Amino acid sequence: MSKTALILTIVFSSIAILTLLFFFLCYVMYNITIIKKSPVGKFVNKTFVRDLKMYKIDRSFWEKNKPEKLEMESDGLKLAGYFLKCKKETNKLAVVIHGYFSSHLDMTIQARIFLDEGFNVFLPDLRAHGESEGKTVGMAFLDSTDVSRWIDKLIKELGEKTQIVVCGWSMGGATTLMLSGMELPENVKGFIADASYTSAYDEFKYILNSRHIFSQPLMAMAEIGAKLFGKYSLKSASAVLGVKKSKLPVLFIHGEKDTFVPAFMTDILFEAKSDGFKEKEIFAGAEHCMSYATDSERYISLYKQFINKIFG
Repeated sequence: MSKTALILTIVFSSIAILTLLFFFLCYVMYNITIIKKSPVGKFVNKTFVRDLKMYKIDRSFWEKNKPEKLEMESDGLKLAGYFLKCKKETNKLAVVIHGYFSSHLDMTIQARIFLDEGFNVFLPDLRAHGESEGKTVGMAFLDSTDVSRWIDKLIKELGEKTQIVVCGWSMGGATTLMLSGMELPENVKGFIADASYTSAYDEFKYILNSRHIFSQPLMAMAEIGAKLFGKYSLKSASAVLGVKKSKLPVLFIHGEKDTFVPAFMTDILFEAKSDGFKEKEIFAGAEHCMSYATDSERYISLYKQFINKIFG
C-alpha cells in the first residue's frame, strides 16, 4: 500500500470511528434523559416519592376514592387513565396531568380541589409512565397529542355538554400549555399550568448549566438522540409555541425558589401569551411543585377564582 493510500485509509477510518462514537453518544444522551428507565428520571422519581409529605401529597386518597381505570390506544400504545366521579351530577370535568417520571398517583392535591368544586376528574398516566405503555417519554410534545385524544374520548363517553378545564404541573404543566395552542373541541374552557418549563430543550440545558456542566455539546447530542431514537425534537416540545397560539384563559403558577424548573420560565411563558385572559401567580419561597405546600389556602383560592371565571 502506498503512503498516500495509507494516510487516506487512516483519515477515513478515523472519521468513521468518530462518527460512530458521536451517534453512540447521542444514543447515550437519549437513554439518560427520555427513556422510561433513564437514570435522570429514576433520580427525580426517587426524590419526589421520598418527600411526598413535604409536597402534601396523600396517596391514601386513591384507596378512599377508588377511581375507574380507562384505556385508550395512541400510536399503537395502550395508555391508562383514571376517572373519579363527583358525588353530585355534573357536566364539568377536570383533566389533571402529572409530571416527569411521576403518575396520576401524585396528583391528589388537584384531584381533591376539583372534586370539592363539583367536577368529575380524569387523570391520565402519560406514555412511559405509571400503567401506560411506551419506551420514550413524551416531554409534553407526544403527551399533548395523547391528552387531546383522551379529551375526544371523554366527550364521546360523557356527552357533548361536557365542559373541561385542563391542569398539570411540571411536565404536565408544559403538556397543558402545549394543549392550549392546539385545535381542541369547544368543550375545553381553560388551562392551569403549575411550574411548567418553556421547552424540554431549555429544561435539560438549565439542569446541566445549574450544575456547572458545559451544556452545548451534550445538548446537541441530546437533541439528535431525541430525533433519531425518540422521533421528536426536544426544541419542539415547547410550551412557548403552545401559549403563543393560545386564545383561551390560562392561569400560570410557579414557585419563586424553584431550582428544578426556574420561575423565570413562567415569566417567559406569560409574556408569550398575547391573546385571551391570562394570570400569573408566583409563590414566594416555594420550591418545585410546592406552591400548594407553601400556601395551600392561596393555592386553592386561585383555583376557585379561575374556575369561577371560566365557568361563570
